[in-house]
Amino acid sequence: MDPDSRGRLQGEHPNATIQAQLQLLSRGQRISLLLVFSLGLLGSVTAIVIAIIRWNFAFTHFGPAVVWHWASPALMTSLGLFLIAVFALMIWAVRQREFAFVHGGGLTLQRGRSRHDYSWEHLGDLKLSVIRYGLSWWVWGQRAHASITTDQGKHLHFRASMADMDPFAHAIKHYLYPLRLNEYRQRLKSKQTLQLGPIRCSPEGLVYRRKTYSWDSVESVHLDAGQLIIKTRQVDKMRTIRIATGRIPNPDLCAQFLGSIEY
Repeated sequence: MDPDSRGRLQGEHPNATIQAQLQLLSRGQRISLLLVFSLGLLGSVTAIVIAIIRWNFAFTHFGPAVVWHWASPALMTSLGLFLIAVFALMIWAVRQREFAFVHGGGLTLQRGRSRHDYSWEHLGDLKLSVIRYGLSWWVWGQRAHASITTDQGKHLHFRASMADMDPFAHAIKHYLYPLRLNEYRQRLKSKQTLQLGPIRCSPEGLVYRRKTYSWDSVESVHLDAGQLIIKTRQVDKMRTIRIATGRIPNPDLCAQFLGSIEY
């Protein structure tokens, strides 16, 4: 985001305590586009050299009548590779100016001169996932993916390295989670049911796989190794419910909410 836009945001939200910026074009995508540009340009130059050699050979040995027939394949190849290189460079130049910016008033997407603002009141579920590349005993890379839904059902997707995604996701949680937590509590207080992925919450307790657990039977709720773990007490027996966090929107918030209910 350009400095002027950033300054406007800071002026609009003077009470913001955390800000984060994420470039929408990931490092891997930048490298890939520049690699395509470099290889396309190199291939185009190589094809031009081959075309010149074939042109000269045909003109010297057979005359001008067959020159185009001999040189045209290499010339067309050179043109095609050049267009690919230019296209990759254009995509790189345009997407270099695409950013997502987190601030006190919400989330801003800046794509060149186009800007879209989403206030926190209009943003809902946040889902985070990590894709690891490698073998079980050797991981050579990993990518983080974040998805945020709006109140209109639109999904905003962000992909970046773990190092870039961590502060971005932390800033979103800082602003979004207190609003959602208050909303969850208000809905439960007003006797409404609340659906958190496969878990349904009501004033009487939580329902999972068609089984109801009263709030006073819940011993603890926490996250561990990519799972939401709920420990309940059932007639002098402890039962542990394990749910993959990928199935739950806002898993951190869900654990905090379930753990803060007075049993």
